[in-house]
Amino acid sequence: MHRPRTSSAFRTVFVVDPDPSIGAMARSLLDGSEVGCETFANAHSFLEALDTSRPGCVVLEQRIPDMSGFQLLRRLAETGIGLPLVFVLGRPNVPTAVELMRSGAVHVLEKPLRSIELLNAIQEALELDQNRRARCTSELRLRELVAKLSRKEREVLELIGLGRSVKSIAAQLDLSVRAVEQRRRGLMEKLSLHSPVELLRFSLTLKQTGGLPLAIAGAALAKQSPDSRALSETNGPTRASNLQEYRENCKNGSMSSSFASPAGKRPGGELTALTDAVATAMRERDAEGIRAPRTKRS
Repeated sequence: MHRPRTSSAFRTVFVVDPDPSIGAMARSLLDGSEVGCETFANAHSFLEALDTSRPGCVVLEQRIPDMSGFQLLRRLAETGIGLPLVFVLGRPNVPTAVELMRSGAVHVLEKPLRSIELLNAIQEALELDQNRRARCTSELRLRELVAKLSRKEREVLELIGLGRSVKSIAAQLDLSVRAVEQRRRGLMEKLSLHSPVELLRFSLTLKQTGGLPLAIAGAALAKQSPDSRALSETNGPTRASNLQEYRENCKNGSMSSSFASPAGKRPGGELTALTDAVATAMRERDAEGIRAPRTKRS
């Protein structure tokens, strides 16, 4: 086993293969870079030494002495470790390669390895891990902000995410238009946002990450009836517990629901288009709401 210097912020390629030549090739390829390399001859020594907070990826031989690559993959998933996996097959066959890719492998390489293939696979896996952790950090910040909101504020935020106008929100919550506008201003202050459009973008982004139990925005705009109110009633302790669990998942690099794509891609273009369309509709309907203010409770 070869283990160089370690740090929670230091990216590392973990090579699990009884064949020392694979680890030697990886170390040679990474020499002089900001990426370290640690090698293990079996799965148990790898699992015992693994620090789940460390970013990186795993290069794994499918056939190792103490457990199969499939077994190790399942073990990592069960413990919430989301390091990207690059599998190496000493005896390649199509069904095994297909099954490994379906199970979440970034690449499946065949021995004898070519150095350029291994380097490209490692670089892609490291980039995937980096992107996942960056998104996780961003999503954690969103969830921490939402955890500070009151139930009434989260009600308004959810309805904004459904594309509702101020007038529509006031009718649904039995409030005056002025009261809804006050809550909206309070939301923008707490979330450090500067306009209703930024608040809408925040709400839609939060929906994408699963931070609020919002319906699909597009379907909600077309089908949602005024009396349908699937609003969150999550209490404070539960939110705090969920937030702590999410922090641990981010630390481990585990995959959240928003990381479902193997390539780590997100439908940003579609979300932006939807946001712009909803924002236009909201401005038009808000104008109507301001011209016809309600005199409800505040």
